Amino acid sequence: MHTCCSIRFHATLCTPACRWPTDAISAVGRVLEFYDKDKHFPTYGFGAVLPPNNVTSHCFPLNGNAHNPEVAGVQGILQAYR
Repeated sequence: MHTCCSIRFHATLCTPACRWPTDAISAVGRVLEFYDKDKHFPTYGFGAVLPPNNVTSHCFPLNGNAHNPEVAGVQGILQAYR
């Protein structure tokens, strides 16, 4: 099985102190990571206002690399998210 991750960014979802997004990524990611063959996940974000144009992007690689959006494991997803 190969897994891909997408994370919604939106200002009204939670405050900076909110932990539920990272808790959810950890909980679901640990289960899926077990079944993923190479433990590398293409990870995308959507709904964030990105520089330099300050326009909402509806699909962007969370690690900033459009040619290789994969991160290593659940910890890689969490690092890219933060």
